[in-house]
Amino acid sequence: MIPRLAKLGPMAPTTLVVVTVLLSCGSPAAEKGTLVQGEYLLLNHLDRIEAPSTWTIKVPSLEIGQDMRRALPMHPPFEARFSAVPAHEGGRLALAPALNPAAYDKPTDGVVFEVRCRDAAGDWIELLELELAPRQRPQDRGWQDREVSLAVCSRPTTEVLLRTTCGPLGDCKADWALWGEPSASVERDLKMRPSKFAVLISVDTLRPDRLRLYGGPRDNSPNLERVAADGIVFETAIAPSPWTIPSHATLLTSRDPRVHRADAHRAIAPGVATLADVLSTAGWQTAAFVDSPYLSSEFGFDRGFEHFDYRPAPPSNYRHGARAVLERVIDWLESADERPAFIFWHIMDAHAPYGAPAPHGGRFRASLDAADRSESPQLRHLEEVGFHDHLRLDRYASFDELLASYDEGLAHVDGVVGRLFDLLQATGRWNDSTIVVTSDHGESFLDEDIYVGHGLFLTDAELRIPLLLKLPRNRGAGTRPLRIAGAIDIAPTLLNVLGVATPPQFEGRSLLGGMDGRRDALLFGYSNNIGASFVRSQQQMYVTEATVPPEVIRERHLRAAPPVKLPLAEVLAERLETTDGSDLSSESLETLGALRRILMEHRTSLESEADSSEEPIVPSLSDEELDRLRSLGYVGSDG
Repeated sequence: MIPRLAKLGPMAPTTLVVVTVLLSCGSPAAEKGTLVQGEYLLLNHLDRIEAPSTWTIKVPSLEIGQDMRRALPMHPPFEARFSAVPAHEGGRLALAPALNPAAYDKPTDGVVFEVRCRDAAGDWIELLELELAPRQRPQDRGWQDREVSLAVCSRPTTEVLLRTTCGPLGDCKADWALWGEPSASVERDLKMRPSKFAVLISVDTLRPDRLRLYGGPRDNSPNLERVAADGIVFETAIAPSPWTIPSHATLLTSRDPRVHRADAHRAIAPGVATLADVLSTAGWQTAAFVDSPYLSSEFGFDRGFEHFDYRPAPPSNYRHGARAVLERVIDWLESADERPAFIFWHIMDAHAPYGAPAPHGGRFRASLDAADRSESPQLRHLEEVGFHDHLRLDRYASFDELLASYDEGLAHVDGVVGRLFDLLQATGRWNDSTIVVTSDHGESFLDEDIYVGHGLFLTDAELRIPLLLKLPRNRGAGTRPLRIAGAIDIAPTLLNVLGVATPPQFEGRSLLGGMDGRRDALLFGYSNNIGASFVRSQQQMYVTEATVPPEVIRERHLRAAPPVKLPLAEVLAERLETTDGSDLSSESLETLGALRRILMEHRTSLESEADSSEEPIVPSLSDEELDRLRSLGYVGSDG
C-alpha cells in the first residue's frame, strides 16, 4: 500500500467536457503560436499504464443513468498507475468514478476511490478520496463527476495513481468500480503552419433529417449550423450504398462501388486513385484519422495518406470515440509543416448502440412526456428481430426514447467537431479553411416497418446523407442549393476548391458548377447485401429487383424467425418512385423504361471499366475485429 501524505479535498463537481480552445489569434506563420487548452485522455494512453500482470485491461462503453462513457473497470482492491500525464500550473484532472448498477442493491458497504500524483520530490500527494455506497446513499448512483487540481504535482508530467478499495467493512465482492473517462488538461502553443487547410469529416450513420440543421425536432446541431451559416448546405445528398465500406470508398475515389469494388471481402481495387493520392502528388500533406476496422489499411483506405491513424479499439469496445480521435488530430496539426494540409476524419459516435456522455446523455430523453415513454408496439417488434441485439433495447421504455438517444449521440458529435472549429477560429484559420461535413449513409428507423439500422435497402432513410461545404472566405455562405448531390461528387468538388486538377477517371463532378441545378444529373448506386441497383434523378428514383431472396435476408441478415412479419416484398421489388413523395404521373411507364435502360447502360459501362485482370486485395481482419463489427449490427458481417 502507498502511504498517505498531504490530502487535498475534491473541487466542486463539474461536467466532464473540458476541451476548449482559448486565447488570441495570430498569423499562421508566426513563431509564437496560439495557446490552446485541450485534454489528454488517459484511456488513449493505455501503453503508459502500470498494473498487476494478472489484470486484463478492458475499456467498455457503459450507460449509467442514460449517460454513456468509456470506463476503466477495477475490481477492488486494485491500483493502477499512469506515467507521463501532463501537468502544469493550472492543470486539472477530470474523472467520473462510479459503481456498476448491477451492484446497487447487492449486500456491500461500497468502494473507496483514491487519486494521487507524484510531487516534485517524487512523493505521493493525495488529490481525491471518494467513498461510494449506492445501496445506502441513492445519490451515489450514477457517474460522480469530479475535477481536481494538478498544481501540486510534478511538472511538466507526473505519475497518476488510481486506486479502489473496499468500504469500511471490507465487503465489496459484488462491486465493479469504474473510472469514467479520466482526462488531464493540457496547454499547447499551437502553430497552424499549413499555407492552406482542408478537412473532410464523415460522421458514420448520420441521418440528416434528425439534425435541427435539416429540420430535425431537437436542438442538436449548433456547431454544424456554424458551418451552414458560413457555407453551403445541400438539401438532397445521396450515398452510393447503404453501408460503410462501399460508400466511403466512393467518397474518397469518386468511383462507383462496382468500379472500386471495395466491400467486406475486398479492398479498393488496385490502380484506383484516391483523393489523397491526387493531393499528395500536388504537394499537399495528407492525414487520415479513422475509427473503424472497415476503414483500415486492410481495405486500402490508407492510400495516398502520409499519416494514417487507425488503431484497433480498446478491449471490450468497438471504437475509441470522437474525443479520443480529436486528441490525435490536434497532435498531428501541432507537427504539420507549411505545405497545404488535408485531413480526413471519420467519426463513429452516431452509430448504434446509440447514446452519449454528459452533458448530452439523457438530455432529450429527460424531456419526453409520459406518453412518449409508454411501451410501444415498435419497440416490441424490434425485440423480436435478432438483428437488433446490438441496440441494447433494455435501456428504452419506448421507441421515442430510442430516437431521443440517437439524437443525443448527434448532439455529442456536434459538440466534439465544434472543438475543431473553435481551434480554427482561435488560430485565425476559420475564414481561409475548407470544411466538408457529410456521412456514409443514413439510418432506417422502421421507415419500411422492417428494422432499425442500415446496410440493406435502397431507400431515402438509408441513402440520404447531410452535405455541408464551407469555402475559403466563406463564399456562398448561407445558400441551400436544391440540386441533387452525390457522395461521388465530393472529391471533385474539393479538388476544384483547392485548385488541384481532377483526374479524368473520377466519375463525379464539382458541385460548384451550376449551383442552381443540373438538369442531367443522375446518381447511381448498389447494395451488395440485397443485390439491387438504383438510378436517381432530381425528381425520380428507379430501383431494380433484389437478387438476394427474401428468406436469405430474413434469416441471415435480420435473424428473424416466423411468426415475425416483415414486409420485405415491397422494398425488394422493382420500383419507380418520385423523390418528393408526389404521385407518379401518367408517363410513369415511359419513365420506368427510360431509367431502366440508363441503368443497364451504366452497368455495362462499369463492367468494361472494372479491370478484372487485377487480383483483388483480400482484407484480413482479426477475429476480435470481426466480432466487434458483428456486435455493431453489421448485417451478415457485410453491413
